[in-house]
Amino acid sequence: KKFSDSMTVALKGNIQGISIVEESNFEPNGHAIDELKRAQKAGAQAIVLIPDAYTSDAPERDRLLSIIGANNGKLPIIGNEIVNDQTLFTRFTDRQLQKLVISLPWHSSSYQNNTIVAPNFWGNKAQLDHRIAMTYDATQVVIQALDRLPIGRKPIEARQEIQKIISSSTFNISGLTGEVSFVGSDRSQSINSLVRPKCIDRKCVGFEPAR
Repeated sequence: KKFSDSMTVALKGNIQGISIVEESNFEPNGHAIDELKRAQKAGAQAIVLIPDAYTSDAPERDRLLSIIGANNGKLPIIGNEIVNDQTLFTRFTDRQLQKLVISLPWHSSSYQNNTIVAPNFWGNKAQLDHRIAMTYDATQVVIQALDRLPIGRKPIEARQEIQKIISSSTFNISGLTGEVSFVGSDRSQSINSLVRPKCIDRKCVGFEPAR
């Protein structure tokens, strides 16, 4: 719940010129078609899905996906990274997915640095998702910060020193997601990607950059 609440607050703080006409927590006993009817009656021209993180067998997943099915491609749907679910392609038709756009922290279509990750290391590059890529880069950040750490530091001193090294204006690495540097505790580079289902001959098989 904290994850989805945080993203909702961030969304409200960053949209301009757009009105939120209906909000819903979509309770367990609710029905997707009823939620959509209320939104349309209120004048909604698009749907934003901000689900919390859940496991693959959680009931929240089916409730989330039922919104996409009930919409049947009528209104544009924008979802967060949790909506990035491979079962979309087996559960829905290309019509139901045609107006779906998902915001990801990073997408493999942005991947350019072929010298870092060889095919025999990761396997199919299509499976290189944002979690793998960003975890890899975070690990490299720590490794390179440790390389610059003076020998003999006590653990608590080392943690503080690493934070200073990483937040320094001279610190940067070349990672899977591009150049990595920080301003304070925030990353300097914006690497978010908008993707949509990639559908060919009425069959959707993955995601591609949304244009």
